[in-house]
Amino acid sequence: MRYSATALALLALFSASEAFDIIHSANLNCRAGPSTKSDIIKVYSLGDDVQIVCQSTGERVSDTNIWDKTPDNCYVLDYYLSTGFSGIFMPLCNATSSGG
Repeated sequence: MRYSATALALLALFSASEAFDIIHSANLNCRAGPSTKSDIIKVYSLGDDVQIVCQSTGERVSDTNIWDKTPDNCYVLDYYLSTGFSGIFMPLCNATSSGG
């Protein structure tokens, strides 16, 4: 399969983890899975740069079902990060869940 130079550049750009600012909240729960019912693994604070390694779909909250997985192996709702995108823009995580 052949890829265009643009496709390869975009893949390289978004294949590594990216860091984003927290918005809409002073504290952001990072959960074991893409659902508010999942256990809280870590809490990020306003001003923290949160890295994303992949994205998943899960429970719909605040008009989105996109969840971002962090290097801490937990998920934050995409709504709370200033990614500049309203859809999935990172590689999909291997194990996705429909959430609760």
